[in-house]
Amino acid sequence: MPGDHSLEYRASAGACLRLAANATNSGTRTALLMMAQRYMELAGDRSSGALWGDALLPQANDQQTHKP
Repeated sequence: MPGDHSLEYRASAGACLRLAANATNSGTRTALLMMAQRYMELAGDRSSGALWGDALLPQANDQQTHKP
């Protein structure tokens, strides 16, 4: 659907989570987690738990939904 950026937002959330996992500064880690949460909200997930797997593995989930 044109204008639907939910997959991009989930991918960005995943990037933030991966960076947060390696951050040594607690302030940086907190900021990255907050950014990831906001990206998930923009993607349309209001429960903050249901689609975290999509954020972490968007390509794997995309491949599963497009199986022949």
